[in-house]
This record gives sequence, C-alpha cells and structure tokens, in this order.
Amino acid sequence: MITEKRKHRRIPLGRPVRVSSFSGEKTTMKVVDFSLDGVCFSSNNPKTVGDILTVTMNIAPQGKVKVIQAKGEIVYRYYNNYEYLMGMRFYQDN
Repeated sequence: MITEKRKHRRIPLGRPVRVSSFSGEKTTMKVVDFSLDGVCFSSNNPKTVGDILTVTMNIAPQGKVKVIQAKGEIVYRYYNNYEYLMGMRFYQDN
C-alpha cells in the first residue's frame, strides 16, 4: 500500500493555465493537477526551479467559470518523455 504524504488531495484538471513571470513574460501551459498547496503543469517551454510565477486558471466544471489567480514558486521540474512537468508551490498569502 502506498502512503500519501501530501496534506491536500490533488485534483486532476487537464486545462490550459495562463502563467506570468515576474519579468512580465506570459505563456500558456497545461494543468496536470492542483491542490490547495500548489499546481503541477506541463509544457515544452520549461521554467526554472526557483522562478516566481503567477497562474490564472478556471477550476470550475466544464461550461462554468471560477477563475483563481495565485502566486508561487517552481519547486521541481523534470523531463517526462516528451514534455517538462513542473510543480509550483503556492505562497500562503494568496
């Protein structure tokens, strides 16, 4: 049996997310999943561990709108066969 160490459950999403860097660069990535603590997204345009980003995403069910915006830091990045997976931990003041 695998024991989950995370405090909050991950919710799969599979939707585009708008990502803005501190320098003002904007790009779109795909959300893999998210939780109250952070978000995992995939892209062919990777960010660097330590980068500070702001993400804007719609977390509502299909056809509805509930947009959230959060700031956080990239805490991991790895290449998975054909794309980069990156994890961002939300800052607590969001």
